[in-house]
Amino acid sequence: MKSYLTFWDFLLAPIYLAIVYWIAGYFAKRWTNKYTKKYFYWGLHAKLFGAFAFTMVYAFYYGGGDTFVYVEDAKKIFHVFLDNPITGVKVFFLEAKELTNDTFQYTSRFWMFSKTSNWAVAKIASIIGLFTFANYLPTSFFFALFSFLGIWKVYQFFVSTYPQLYKELALLSLFIPSTLFWSSSVLKETITSGAIGFFLYYSTQLFFKQKDILKSMIICLCMYILIKDIKGITITAFLPCLMIWLFQKYQQSLGTAGKVGTTLILFLSLPVILLAISSGITNQIEESEAFQETQSKVIGFHTDHGRAYMKGHGGGLASSYQLSGMGDASINGMLRSIPEAVNVTLFRPYLWEVRKPVQFVGALESFAFLIMTLYLLLKAGPIKFFKQIFSNPEVALCISYSILFGFIVGFTSFNFGVLQRFKTPLLPFYTIGLYLIYKGIPTTKKKSPSPRKRKTLLH
Repeated sequence: MKSYLTFWDFLLAPIYLAIVYWIAGYFAKRWTNKYTKKYFYWGLHAKLFGAFAFTMVYAFYYGGGDTFVYVEDAKKIFHVFLDNPITGVKVFFLEAKELTNDTFQYTSRFWMFSKTSNWAVAKIASIIGLFTFANYLPTSFFFALFSFLGIWKVYQFFVSTYPQLYKELALLSLFIPSTLFWSSSVLKETITSGAIGFFLYYSTQLFFKQKDILKSMIICLCMYILIKDIKGITITAFLPCLMIWLFQKYQQSLGTAGKVGTTLILFLSLPVILLAISSGITNQIEESEAFQETQSKVIGFHTDHGRAYMKGHGGGLASSYQLSGMGDASINGMLRSIPEAVNVTLFRPYLWEVRKPVQFVGALESFAFLIMTLYLLLKAGPIKFFKQIFSNPEVALCISYSILFGFIVGFTSFNFGVLQRFKTPLLPFYTIGLYLIYKGIPTTKKKSPSPRKRKTLLH
């Protein structure tokens, strides 16, 4: 079995951990206060432990995976740059599958050069590799840091509205087992889960609070491009949900006549909006690697794993599932699959569907989501449950994104291993959405901290 970790990984790991904590300290001074600082560091500890645990599992249990191949290609880019800096820069800025006479001898050796999303991750890893000498474990720590900082921005977004829930929101956003494991190393989901957090926070700064406009615009644009190149469907699903939040926030500032007028305009525009959203999502699904693989091989092995790793991941076939609309990207096919796909993403695998030890924690997590959802539906009743969604902008954002992106994840994965990591960007939103429904917090909060404490919390 090929060894993906070397002596240098473990020798350099403590040094780069110290660098990561030094960088994190810079952000902690600016993004925390006396109430939230400890949760920042607890969350960072958990995230870095998740990166280490993921590395050990994939190196010694699975015996490899695409995560190591990204760094292998990053190492090749690094060596090209050392051999010839000019050629190295040319290789870095090549598009996937782009062939040139002076770079072909190098690009022909890259595993991830055939797909845009894979090549983007390899290039990001190569940038970090300039400082980590393309060693896997130190590189994974920096990926984990980016993801953590993005998720912290999700936390900041909700704390700005519900400062009295700063403890609960930290638990619900920073310590979800699946996000700690599946989005803490050199993976696409590590990047997208962090980038979506930055995009959320700074887009609201831009459009609603109108703070740091130029900075917010630049960050939003960079995050949008980053997510679009790696997993465009993540941001495609998020944008309409963010617009729902903005619309509800804007409505709250209007009088009764204004609310009626804007609701009427929205109602009349709904067919056009739904058509545009469904068209965009259909195109994204049809272009996704997972869906194309599903169409060609209806057994559900995701292309990210590659044929070389089908037996390496625990020794046996992947745990696949089926939907009634499998492989059908038509509007009718997708509509028919919505309940099944959302159920798969949020509540499966069921405990009796677990085939590998590494899936057991994810199954327990899904079971907990199922119990919490059923409890809320029974406790509040369907009317009050959905009333919270339509009356609370933050709940609407969380639940709409969980359902829309959850449908896409369930509809395109067809493999529980892929499913568990693909869905990680939505998990903080779903847990927070459920908790806000449980608390029954209206837009105008029943109980707020003292003005002095609230000002401190909103630091």
